[in-house]
Amino acid sequence: MTNFIVSASLLALLVLLANPLGFWMPTALAYMTVAALAVVGALYTGLLYKESSRDEREKALRGSAARVGYLTGILILILGIAIPVLQGGQPSPWVIGAIAAMVIARITSRVISE
Repeated sequence: MTNFIVSASLLALLVLLANPLGFWMPTALAYMTVAALAVVGALYTGLLYKESSRDEREKALRGSAARVGYLTGILILILGIAIPVLQGGQPSPWVIGAIAAMVIARITSRVISE
């Protein structure tokens, strides 16, 4: 349940940060506060929160969920590169860096675990 609450809070902060429909025009301080909360939430979720499996079935389910999440992230980032290129622009270097970091982290974790 804690994992769900933390994940939902992080998603809510990221939606506020993205402001997809332009509902609010924050001041610079409010925008920096939301950005800081999103970064802290991401750090907490990604680095500090640890899940432990109790049996082999749960380990397999967590591994499957991790693979689906990884593949979804890669596909969305590839779209983030392909769409600007097809529109005649340049992709963001942050998107390219994010894909590179994901691939390097995946390779590194595979090498370390073997």
